[in-house]
Amino acid sequence: MTSLVQTMLFLAAGLCITVLISYAVGRRVGVRQGRAKHKALAPIELRAQAYESGRCPVCGTAAEERGTMCQKG
Repeated sequence: MTSLVQTMLFLAAGLCITVLISYAVGRRVGVRQGRAKHKALAPIELRAQAYESGRCPVCGTAAEERGTMCQKG
């Protein structure tokens, strides 16, 4: 009976460790994918913000002052 309990505890511990490792790996992969997606969308979001507000989000110059949008960003 004791060996059965030890075997069950060993299997339960192995399952917990496997789940924790899988979670950690999945989280890291998800964070990397999120950062890559943000890098791709950031210029588009900055441009949309500039057109909505009429100001450059980088330097704050108004479009009316320059005649066009700022070329720094």
